Amino acid sequence: MGAFACRRAAPPPPEPGPVKTPASQTTFVVLVFPGEDLLLHRETRELPELPTGVEAQARVILQELLAGPRTALAPVAWWPAEVQEVFHDGKGTVFVNLTPPPPVATGSEAELALQAAIATTLALNIKTVQRVQLLFGGKEVETLGHLDFSRPLPPRWDLVAP
Repeated sequence: MGAFACRRAAPPPPEPGPVKTPASQTTFVVLVFPGEDLLLHRETRELPELPTGVEAQARVILQELLAGPRTALAPVAWWPAEVQEVFHDGKGTVFVNLTPPPPVATGSEAELALQAAIATTLALNIKTVQRVQLLFGGKEVETLGHLDFSRPLPPRWDLVAP
């Protein structure tokens, strides 16, 4: 079973994110997780009000994404990944530094799920995010074995389930 192998679950209806609810001081964010159909499926989460600033918001959203799905979808990382640092260049690119994965071979599906879910989740919830550059242990890596991780990539709207 690859990273996309999981039981099929109906995605929740699309939510514009983040949506603040003033009375409860919470925010709804939309996370995307891979499904067995090789598409990204939405999962809405209610979080405490997000902090101000792109970097702080991205960190909170990514921590929730890396905590994994609450439905029968697959996690986006195949190791216990943690956000070490987030940097926004002010021009639409967010640099996300994650703990490095173990030297275990994974397939291209797992790498695509990681890249696509992170970039798409951030763009869904933070309007200024146009591209995401993943770093591992503070370093740019060319590849984790299959896909190109050497440059910032845009969200993958084409992979989001309807």
